[in-house]
Amino acid sequence: MIRDNTPILVTGAPRSGTTFLGRMLSLPPYVGYVDEPFNQQTGIVDIRRDFLYIPDDDPSLHDFYDPAIKKLLAGRSTYRASTLPDRDQSQAKQLARGLFTSRTALAYRFQGINPLVTRPLIKDPIASFSAQYLHRRQGMQVVIIMRHPASNVASFKRLGWYFNLRDLTGQPDLMNRYLQPVLGNLDLDKLTDVETWSYFWLATYTALTAFIRDNPGMILVKHESLSRQPLVEFERLYAELHLPFTPAVRKRLLAHTRSGNPVTAPPRVAHALKRDSAQAVLSWKKILTAPEVDTIRQITSPVSDAYYAGADW
Repeated sequence: MIRDNTPILVTGAPRSGTTFLGRMLSLPPYVGYVDEPFNQQTGIVDIRRDFLYIPDDDPSLHDFYDPAIKKLLAGRSTYRASTLPDRDQSQAKQLARGLFTSRTALAYRFQGINPLVTRPLIKDPIASFSAQYLHRRQGMQVVIIMRHPASNVASFKRLGWYFNLRDLTGQPDLMNRYLQPVLGNLDLDKLTDVETWSYFWLATYTALTAFIRDNPGMILVKHESLSRQPLVEFERLYAELHLPFTPAVRKRLLAHTRSGNPVTAPPRVAHALKRDSAQAVLSWKKILTAPEVDTIRQITSPVSDAYYAGADW
């Protein structure tokens, strides 16, 4: 196989499985995993807002972000000092954090000087609305992961995480081109948590579905397919991305998804990558109430009906 060094973006709604997918696609040693550079709390200093949308016809934004993304892919960006707490208070880790601002920044720096790392893979759900720009203007291969909306909302509920819909409604180009029918008539202050999470799923996949329609080179994968048939689905993805699906990769995938691994993540743990993936698919049924499921289904149906049948609920 001829080595393909085209940069990869793995994106989708927050809590859709981007971390697991990105980690499993970056198993080849020459693929460098870049964690959430578009995140305002922990990402690179060049990104000006969360869930940034960059239109095709805005040269001023292109003039700013084109060199910023090229610098990111070259391993020369600067990460912000993380505002998130670090539970590891060892002296060595504190020193490293003082020098490099975060573990993410430290890993990014090491990859940037590692001559063996030649293909960057950016994992970032916050970059979902920038996916078309990154594909068209930066030449990135884009992999979009979709997770069942009830499973996605259940993950938000389990962790108590929130994303502000005003990050989306505050971008006129994004609203006018994609999201006005979805978010334009809502009173955001009156939404319940479940409604807010559901509208966030709907808004994200309304835009991403349009991106996929207009960019045939983008790849869509469902979280449930990866969970139920990980070897089959990952072998397909590796082939589409021109990555080597080696026995070592197969072994690592089995270790992360096999029966006997924990089905659910520990409380307040965001990323537990070793799971019994097939059994974890329906864990949302133990987290959500029936009325919550009805609300999620009603709100997300304009997009979710095309991907999830009645039996999936």
